Amino acid sequence: MSNTQQQKPGFNCPECGSFIQTNIELILSGKIYCSSCGLELTPQLDQQDKEALKKMDDANQKLRDIKRDQN
Repeated sequence: MSNTQQQKPGFNCPECGSFIQTNIELILSGKIYCSSCGLELTPQLDQQDKEALKKMDDANQKLRDIKRDQN
């Protein structure tokens, strides 16, 4: 795994092995695609998982806003 991949969230495609960069928004969208081979992945999330991911995304956004405001 390269340095760039270690810094960005994602995983290797189970079909072709290419790195699929992802984020909470993409996971919550219900579909993730490999740009190399076109494999479509569907995250299996229940409502509790979705709510937890949304809370994490909101918290991350607040942190980004705080950092932006400090600069």
